[in-house]
Amino acid sequence: RKAHCMLGWDWGPIMPDGGIWKEIYVSFHNGFRLESILVTQEHTGNGEVFLNVLSEVTCENVKYFIDFDHETYEFDSGNPIRIKVKNPRLWYPAGYGKQFLYDFRLKAVWHHEEDEYSCRIGLRKLELVTDDDEYGTSMYFRVNDIPIFAKGADYIIEDSIITRCSAKRTRHLLEQAAEANHNTIRVWGGAFFPHDYFYDICDELGLLVWQDLMFACAQYPNTPEFYDSISKETEDNVKRLRNHASLALWCGNN
Repeated sequence: RKAHCMLGWDWGPIMPDGGIWKEIYVSFHNGFRLESILVTQEHTGNGEVFLNVLSEVTCENVKYFIDFDHETYEFDSGNPIRIKVKNPRLWYPAGYGKQFLYDFRLKAVWHHEEDEYSCRIGLRKLELVTDDDEYGTSMYFRVNDIPIFAKGADYIIEDSIITRCSAKRTRHLLEQAAEANHNTIRVWGGAFFPHDYFYDICDELGLLVWQDLMFACAQYPNTPEFYDSISKETEDNVKRLRNHASLALWCGNN
């Protein structure tokens, strides 16, 4: 899908593009592929943290090897693994603590085929608190049992000519937000899902991400084909982004 704002918005010109504007490649495999990884966290009341690793692969009887916090763990597809983190160091939003990140690497082996996945993981318990209160219903983030006063801004594309956007420009912009004492960035739903580096930088800077799906105020096709397409779009991006410490909230639209 093209970004809605290419056809004009209140802040930008009408500049629709054409053609492929991200990297494209062909991936070959012999029936085995690591589709996605989900790393969930358990935070106990006494400060312990456990990781549960779930994988999605195209084959059965797969062996896994995990490198995490200077330790190696081995398990197979029939026995999901639960890792106890030794002396866990937590990740906090900017202004509330440090942003410690762990390197996580998983290798999957099936016969003589191999595939890998790697990311950085921040250990945090994040809750969206919507309790009844004297005004109606609360809505705030609580991270590692600390109520967070969310302050930040919308993120739109840095340039109407999107091929001029870059990791360097994005880092500069997000560093300015952090220096302005922001701790939350809302990815506006009228453009496109940012590159991986956007979320990597937010992880590093402690910027919580309020992530819109790409359905800002506009008209959309009412067809089964469109629904099928955006279902795949949503699933792909949820799986791509779900292990980031900075990801705080998915929002349906504008």
